[in-house]
Amino acid sequence: MFPLLQGGMFIVVRSGIGERVKRIDALAMVTGQAKYGADVHLPGMLHGKILRSPFAHARILRIDISKALQVEGVRAVVTAKDTPNNGLFASDYIRFHGQKIAAVAADSVYAANKAVEAIEVEYELLPAVTDVREAIKPDAPCAFLGGEFKDVCDIDGKPLRNISQYREFISGDVDEMMRLSDVVVEGEFYVPSVHQCYLEPNASVACPIDGGKRIVIWTSTQGHFQVRSLTARMLGIPLHRIKVIPTFIGGGFGGRNTQVYTEPVAALLALKTGKPVQVVDDYSEVLLDSHPAPACYARARLGAKRDGTLMALDAQVFWDGGVSGYMGASIRLRGLYRLKSYRIRSYGVFTNRPAPGAYRAPDAPQMAFVRESLMDMLAQELSVDPWELRMKNAVQEGDVSIDGVPLPKIGFKETLQALVDYASKKSELSTAAILTASPTAKLNGVKPKEEVLKKLGYGNWRVGRGLACGEWVNYSGYSSATIMLNENGTLQVITGSCDVTGTNTLFAQIVSQELNVPIEKITVTVGDTDSVPWHHQTGGSRVAYTTGMAVLKAAEQLREKMLEIGAKILGVEPSQVELGEECIQLKGNQNQRVSYIELGRACIAEYGPLYGSYSVAWLPTRPAYAVALAEVAVDLDTGRVKVLRYIAAQDVGKALNPLAIEGQIEGAVVQGVGWATMEGYKYTPDGRIANQTLADYLLPTSVDAPHVEPVIVEVPNPDGPYGAKGVGEPSIIPTLAAIANAVADAIGKRITTLPLTPERVLSVILQ
Repeated sequence: MFPLLQGGMFIVVRSGIGERVKRIDALAMVTGQAKYGADVHLPGMLHGKILRSPFAHARILRIDISKALQVEGVRAVVTAKDTPNNGLFASDYIRFHGQKIAAVAADSVYAANKAVEAIEVEYELLPAVTDVREAIKPDAPCAFLGGEFKDVCDIDGKPLRNISQYREFISGDVDEMMRLSDVVVEGEFYVPSVHQCYLEPNASVACPIDGGKRIVIWTSTQGHFQVRSLTARMLGIPLHRIKVIPTFIGGGFGGRNTQVYTEPVAALLALKTGKPVQVVDDYSEVLLDSHPAPACYARARLGAKRDGTLMALDAQVFWDGGVSGYMGASIRLRGLYRLKSYRIRSYGVFTNRPAPGAYRAPDAPQMAFVRESLMDMLAQELSVDPWELRMKNAVQEGDVSIDGVPLPKIGFKETLQALVDYASKKSELSTAAILTASPTAKLNGVKPKEEVLKKLGYGNWRVGRGLACGEWVNYSGYSSATIMLNENGTLQVITGSCDVTGTNTLFAQIVSQELNVPIEKITVTVGDTDSVPWHHQTGGSRVAYTTGMAVLKAAEQLREKMLEIGAKILGVEPSQVELGEECIQLKGNQNQRVSYIELGRACIAEYGPLYGSYSVAWLPTRPAYAVALAEVAVDLDTGRVKVLRYIAAQDVGKALNPLAIEGQIEGAVVQGVGWATMEGYKYTPDGRIANQTLADYLLPTSVDAPHVEPVIVEVPNPDGPYGAKGVGEPSIIPTLAAIANAVADAIGKRITTLPLTPERVLSVILQ
């Protein structure tokens, strides 16, 4: 009755582990065969639209839906009165611009929009604060009436405002180590809030079944089990009444891993009307009401001896927690380098902005910007090479991790070395090709001279280089996999991990490797919440790692069963047979064999279904490191920053699919380029988002993207599949700092507030 639109289920090309394999669903995506959330259309389907607050902070005095109900084609209007007290809709208090107030279901999108406009809401406006730097001041407006705040003072004794959380991380005597330092560098740093900007807007369809006893939801998500749980909680209905089917997803980057947007609204309207309902946000709604990366403001000092030994780190880190009061992982500031002492004061701050969420390596790029800027400032003061300073202080096996445990075998120094080895060998292109950003360009290993730039018509430009490092420990969580041998000799893989980055392709590679079958005879399916066990969401670089291990173990289990049944058919012991090319064969005699087709048919006829199934919970994980070298050109007349070249070295453990890994690295770098040079939410004085469309919220295009050169480093992790580590997130971490360090190298002045817009850069140049 209902179309099964799960990602996966595509014939793939033949290849195994370590090969460069294209995504198995690439053709479906580029030809329009892939079905996303907005592509689900059911008979009699209604269209839902959401009314959102035009203000950032207000009391709701009155909501009148009577005129909306009179609009022709309207079937239902819902507000907070139609749900438990769970925050799906605001009832009497608005805390951010774009907060949901009501929703409408109608026969057409036109009628739904008209009805939303007809809803009358009376507000009492309240002062809003949307900048974390302003929110902590003693005279700042209260961002959360009735909220619980921490009574905390600044280091100068003045009270801090709107503090939601506070924590200290202390090791050693920081004051004494600072006193013993020969050089101390310090600064104030600001990283703006940015959106994940996944290509596909939030969209879902909900349909009641079994006379309204159950509801089916199709949605684009990173975690369909999380959608089920959150929707059940928000609507106050038992979890088992909800079935969630994941569609293809047009990007997530953490923004859709443990969140719901349109799903509970569509489900509520479907239950209210008894009909299927589709809710699709436009992109202004996505920017208004989702969970972007948090802004971060930090004050930090770093002390060292004259020989470069790091003595002390002292920092205050203020996280813009929006309406949730989120506090980020400030301890990430300490990672990567050996320190005699550190003191990190971490604060979560309430503001009148949406609650922040995960964005590719959550909190790590912000902390790397602070730490790696300080490291370059220190290198300049000490007159030492920035790379040598990092290599001298790099953590290694046996040093204490940010979690307080000794580090196992890691690859930080190997990754640092790999970057400099690669950069020193590459010298293959003219400056002209670099500056015109030719897609085939490879950069000259020597910085272009300014006089050469002038000859090329680039005026008063200066070139700079910046180094930065990052560290990430991938998430693990729960996953499972089942692999079945079909009666025609093909293999079917079923998991519950949504395919966001091409992991279904990797699973097919694993099965091909372990069962010696052409990869074109393997299909991979993502099961819905009714058909597979509970899984953690796709995020934290965990799926290739944890679900990949589940697939590997399931394949090993199935292989043993296939050998056992094959031996029975051949009349020998299992120890006497081996896997051949799509067959079980007698060792030393390939003529005595049972093909996979014969094996599959025999199991259906006599031995029962042949499958392997395995569940994985919390595999041990190890740090993965990313080291970056950015080269930029800065126009001294306009402040424009152009990232010319970016070398990204990353320790991946084992490159299971180098093509996919390179794609992850390149994508992460381009996202970091946007964050460093142009992206960031802007707000009006009364707290409303000023750049709520993609015409105003700037994103890097192909013109802005640098030539990215991935350098894959392999320091195996014995706990991962084939030695692999999580790969999706590390390369974004050093990007902000590497570009900022390169700009400082180019203009001779340091900028500690992002993004590096032409206006900001020019103002510093002219100081």
